[in-house]
Formats: sequence, structure tokens, C-alpha cells
Amino acid sequence: MTTDHLERDLAEIHLLISRGKYAEASAKIAAVSKAGATVRDTQPLIDEILRRQEAASQSVERMRDIRYYLGMRTTAARIGWFLGAGAGTVYGVWSATTAIGLGLAQGFGTEITTIIHGKTGSSPYTRPIYVDLIVALVILIVSAIFGCISVWASRGAAQWEETDVSMPSRYGD
Repeated sequence: MTTDHLERDLAEIHLLISRGKYAEASAKIAAVSKAGATVRDTQPLIDEILRRQEAASQSVERMRDIRYYLGMRTTAARIGWFLGAGAGTVYGVWSATTAIGLGLAQGFGTEITTIIHGKTGSSPYTRPIYVDLIVALVILIVSAIFGCISVWASRGAAQWEETDVSMPSRYGD
């Protein structure tokens, strides 16, 4: 094997490793080794494949632990989180839009009163319009964060995780 071919093959193996194609890279390393490459040339590439596979495995386990901690073990739970976040986001947008419209029409410092009906009767709740806007924005931001968490934590979830009993859920099932 000539030095040019060896360098080209080693560079190709490195590129395969960078792209996450570990099986192809391992096969190419075996072929290059049979063709006369030294251990000094191939061992760092083998070590890099093993290191990256271990890091990927740890990342998958970390995401699985996060799903278990958040109670997102099942597909239904993940969908519930996402729908709840979506509902909160819709409510936050609606409340913010209402508060902005009212604030632009009457001024954000204008006090408004809402009658709150409870078990013991009804009572008025008076506050400036900007309080409604702040509350709506907080609801919107929190809901958006929960939506992002539900999408982020759901990445890479496998169907078998729903039936896995090696890690009990927070709910004791």
C-alpha cells in the first residue's frame, strides 16, 4: 500500500467517524490494516470510534433519565405535556392580546375589576391592566418553556421505554 493511498484511506476513515458512520469506518480500518497499515495509524481511529460510541450511549441514557424524572415515560405522558404546553401558550397569547388591546384603548395603568365567583359568593378583584399583561406574558413564557422541554426530552424516545421496568417511575407504577 502506498503512502498516498494510506493517507487518503485514513482521511476517509476519519471523515466517516466524524459523520457518525462507525460501522463503515470499522470495516475500512480492518481493510486498511490487512493492506499493511500499522497499529500506530489505526489504533487512534479505533479509540476515537469507541470514545464517540460511549459518549453517544451516555447521552441516550441521560435523556432517558430525564424522561423518567419528568414523568414522561410513556407516549401519552409526552403528548400530555405537549398539549398542556400548547394550551397554556394559546391562553397566554389570548390573554396578552386582550390586555394589549385594552391597554392601548384605555391606558395600561387603568384599573379594571373582575368579579370572581367562589363557594362563599362573589368578590371583586381590581388591578391595573398591565398586571394582566405581565401575568399573560409569564404564562406564555412558562408554557413555551414546557413545550420546548417536552419536545427536547421526547427526542430519541423509544417505544420499549414504556414497558421498561428497570427504572421505576416517580408515580410508583
